[in-house]
Amino acid sequence: MDRDERLMSVLDEVKDDLAKRLGADGVQSLGVSACDHSHRRTADVLHGRIPPAEIPHALHQFEQLGGYCDCEVLLNALPTLLAQENEDPS
Repeated sequence: MDRDERLMSVLDEVKDDLAKRLGADGVQSLGVSACDHSHRRTADVLHGRIPPAEIPHALHQFEQLGGYCDCEVLLNALPTLLAQENEDPS
């Protein structure tokens, strides 16, 4: 399995875990943003799911899809990747 396949295989887990940390819409209760405008939580979620050396590549892929920080990964990049995965017949 290559690094893109490994990343695609854990997207649902990453989305669920990131949503728990940030709130489903990227905002914690009381309207206070849990996002610190970094990929800190996203990188934490990826650790243990893909090899550490592949995390920068994953973060770059997320940025290419509008995921420039944790909340944007949750709201933009992951839904796009999951939709692509569901459309892929292989």
